Amino acid sequence: MKLLLVEDDPKVVAYLTRGLSEEGFVVESCSDGEVALDIATSDDHDLIILDVLLPMMNGWTFLKRFRQFKVKWMDKPIKDATCERGNEKERKIYY
Repeated sequence: MKLLLVEDDPKVVAYLTRGLSEEGFVVESCSDGEVALDIATSDDHDLIILDVLLPMMNGWTFLKRFRQFKVKWMDKPIKDATCERGNEKERKIYY
């Protein structure tokens, strides 16, 4: 299974990458939402693990823009990796 990990904290990236790799996952990572959008819409990942508090483009904006890429990516699972829940408007976009 190929994962895209979008996280700006290098320690968290190292920890998750090590653990997921040990379980047999192939992990690609990036640290900001703009790069993540480019990668997520040009490569085929089975799952995206997404932090919400990101530089350049936050996770809420990433999700809104990502979901605009119809059909191929509409059902791609995304798991948030943050304790930030956002406001009501952001949660509607996210969920």
